[in-house]
Parts: sequence; structure tokens; C-alpha cells
Amino acid sequence: MNERDLVKRLAQHPELKAQIEKLLDVAESRNEILLADDAEDFVVEEGTKLNKMFLEEWAVKQESRASTEFTKRHKSVRQDIKKNSGGTQA
Repeated sequence: MNERDLVKRLAQHPELKAQIEKLLDVAESRNEILLADDAEDFVVEEGTKLNKMFLEEWAVKQESRASTEFTKRHKSVRQDIKKNSGGTQA
């Protein structure tokens, strides 16, 4: 993956991008954190938030994928029910 691909992918996830930028700001000393202990606390806290965001996005994608797959698998069953019930479901 090249840099352009990463930028495009991050653009599709603005909350994740913002969180990663906060962490980069610490790594590049672009904030007001002066002590290593404070930097560590910040990174741990922000890392926890980032972890939660990743897992939430992953769960949403998994749910969507499962829903789509379920619909594909059961589409013919729904059509058969409609045909056999005269357009109304029991």
C-alpha cells in the first residue's frame, strides 16, 4: 500500500483519522505535553479511544456483511413464501 492509498482510506474514517492525528501530535511534540508521564497517560487514554473506535467500526461492518449475506441466502425463501401465501404472510 502506498501513501496515497492510506490517505484515501483514512479519509473514509474521519474519526479514526482525527484520533491518529492526536497521537502523531504527541509523537512530534506538537502539543503542550512536557513530561514523559503525561505523554504516556495521554497516549494510553487516546489509544483506548482509538481501540474502541476501531472495534465499533469493525462491528458495524461485520453486522452489515452478515445482514447482506443473510438476505442473499434467504431471498428465495421469502419469494417462495409470498408465492405460496398469495402475497400475504401468515
